[in-house]
Amino acid sequence: MVNPQLMEDVLAKLPYQLQFQWCSKLLGHSDEPHLEDLSNWMTTMALAARMLPSKAEDNDTASHKLETCKKFLADDVKTRSDVHLKVLPVIIGGPGGETTVNAIMDDGSTISLVDTELAQKLGIRGRNVPLCMQWTNGQLAHEDNSEVISFTIRGTHTGA
Repeated sequence: MVNPQLMEDVLAKLPYQLQFQWCSKLLGHSDEPHLEDLSNWMTTMALAARMLPSKAEDNDTASHKLETCKKFLADDVKTRSDVHLKVLPVIIGGPGGETTVNAIMDDGSTISLVDTELAQKLGIRGRNVPLCMQWTNGQLAHEDNSEVISFTIRGTHTGA
């Protein structure tokens, strides 16, 4: 799915350093990036982050909870929303099979969006329903070729 407005909105939720790294990755590429490209890159970044040695103050991660984190609670709301993007690996399935993707969890969202290429890859089809989305800055985006679809989604952990 090539949707420049959606891509811009998703990138705006990333910390500046990750925005910079993503844009650096795109240098020299002539193709318009897809949401799936960003998802794959974020998976790589998450795997790399897991390999980093923990800082001395973060060694007890089992008891370190977001709701009691002093650093998080000290941040203003804008800083919190800029830094903490919720991304979860999930397995999406359709008639043509299953695949693992990163789902961006947006608490303010009223719909779920799936990339057209992913839906086609999994053999997922639906009825054509034009879609009009209003972004937080008041801009409207019209998608005349959108479809209402059904698919399965589950976590990647055993038993999910």
